[in-house]
Amino acid sequence: EGKSITILNLAISFAQTGQKVLLIDADMRRPTMHRLLVEKPTPGLSNVLAGLATCQEAVRKQLCPNLDLLFSGDVPPNPSELLGSTRMESILKALSQRYDYIIVDCSPNLGQLTLNALVAADDVIIPVQAAFLPIKGLEQLLKTISRLKRKLNPGLNILGILLTMVDYRTNFAKEITEVLYDVY
Repeated sequence: EGKSITILNLAISFAQTGQKVLLIDADMRRPTMHRLLVEKPTPGLSNVLAGLATCQEAVRKQLCPNLDLLFSGDVPPNPSELLGSTRMESILKALSQRYDYIIVDCSPNLGQLTLNALVAADDVIIPVQAAFLPIKGLEQLLKTISRLKRKLNPGLNILGILLTMVDYRTNFAKEITEVLYDVY
């Protein structure tokens, strides 16, 4: 929950500076952007990846000035239709002509759709909660990104690690924050 709110706030911040932004909700497991609307939007990213809709049909215009959304959509009966990495790359390439920033909100696990987004991305910001398990997941993600850079996307840059849901009133959160700064 905290990660998606952080991503949404980041997208809104860019849009408020006059940048044209597209926010893509690629978290099929738990789509958070659907909560922004009463009515479930269709088609969505799942339809575009499966070749059942075009980007033009799926992008929802302006949540606020300069910010468009591409919701995750329904998971199709055959989810393997969503997994073609070149499909994600071609979609992002086509959309990049219209936007200054495209922000993809991925699932917190390292599923195939997240990996495909990393293969297609130029940069990555890693939101991480100040807790033990998310930090262990961060280690795995950084190893995966390193492998992806060597084999599939040498241009992928890590822009930074963004702490979310930090309660600085606890010693544990302070310690985790210090470890993050020291190690990364």
